[in-house]
Amino acid sequence: MGFFTDAYDLFIIGVVMVQLKPREISGKIEEAVVQSTALIAAVLGAPLFGRVAEMLGRNAELLRRLANENAPFAMAATASEVTPGRRSAANRCSGRESVLS
Repeated sequence: MGFFTDAYDLFIIGVVMVQLKPREISGKIEEAVVQSTALIAAVLGAPLFGRVAEMLGRNAELLRRLANENAPFAMAATASEVTPGRRSAANRCSGRESVLS
């Protein structure tokens, strides 16, 4: 997963620069400083914060984030299935009645 997030970070720098240029950046030197600073930060931050993530437990953090970010979706899906008087999405498509309705 690290390769994909690093590639996204490096790709997004150009996209952000296109949006920042007309509003915030006044000259070529300032543009070069902002772009080079972003690239240097990406190169230096990857090993530093990667090591910190390994020490703190990257897998535990990923599982915790996965659970926290997906819990609302699971609760909403469950609530939509047990709402009285509604047919479930699966049964609407198949033409069968829900067990609860």
